[in-house]
This record gives sequence, structure tokens and C-alpha cells, in this order.
Amino acid sequence: MKYPTFTKLSATFFSPAVILVLIIGYSLWQGSYNFDTHNWGLMLSNAIDLSNGMRPYDEILIQYGILTTVFHSLAYIYLGKNLLALIGITSFFYAVGLIGIYFLSLRITNDRKLSVFSLITAYLIHPIAMLPWPNYVAFPFLVFGIFLLCDTRQRNLSFFLSGLTLSLGILCR
Repeated sequence: MKYPTFTKLSATFFSPAVILVLIIGYSLWQGSYNFDTHNWGLMLSNAIDLSNGMRPYDEILIQYGILTTVFHSLAYIYLGKNLLALIGITSFFYAVGLIGIYFLSLRITNDRKLSVFSLITAYLIHPIAMLPWPNYVAFPFLVFGIFLLCDTRQRNLSFFLSGLTLSLGILCR
């Protein structure tokens, strides 16, 4: 009996996919049992207010970046109109940022094993998105902005996209 081999392509996508599922699942589990009305309640209140048509910075006091509130509001509208929608979207952005660490490490070192090691190490240091901080939402934009800056071909498009993603990271924070 011949068993299937673990190809380079499946190794490239297996670890990031597992990390994505673990972060989102464990963050949702932890967030559903965590009683933190200040942090999560504040972001939920902003998301509800924005989804109800209130004007940012005029009728809503947004403590963090506008883009974080927009993402939370969209998650609130389309993912169930509850707090778990905000926890899910925040943990999704954090997981995408960690996957960005994998690709950034791969671009810098050109070594798949070291990139997987970087991803797993970053995950083990901080495995879940604990709070609705905009740092989690800004994280993938910052990582992929740096990823685009490290393009060895030095294309104008890479510089433009890098500036765009870094700017979106600023708007999140």
C-alpha cells in the first residue's frame, strides 16, 4: 500500500491553515467565556453605533482607528449582530497577520522550514486574540506592508502597495 506524500505545496499551506483555524477557534472559545464588558463592550458599542448610521467622531467617540470600527461594524452586520462576530473578525485579522509572518520570513530567508518555525514560534508566544485591540486588526496590514517593501525586484507597484497597506494599518490604529 502506497501512502500519499506530503508535497512542498501542501506543506506550504498546511501550517498556515492549521494556525488560522486554531487562532480563530480558540479566540472564539475564550471570548465566549470571558466577561470583559469594558474592552469588548466598547468596541461592540462603536460597531452598533456605526451600523445604525451615526457619524464617526461627531456622534460616536471612536477611541481607536476608524478602520477598526468599520471592520467591526461590517462583522456585526454580516456575521450575526453579536459580540462573537467582533471576536471572530479580530481573531481572523490576527491569524492573517501571523500567516503574513510566514510569508515575510519565506521572502527574507527563502527557507520553508525556517518560515514554518517562525510561524509556529509566533503562534506559541501569542496564540489568541484576547481583546478587541486595533493592534490585531492593523497587524496584517503592517506585516504585508513590510513584505512588499522587501521585494527584491524593487517595483514601483510594490512600493505603492506597501504604502497603501501601511496606511491602512495606520487607519486601523
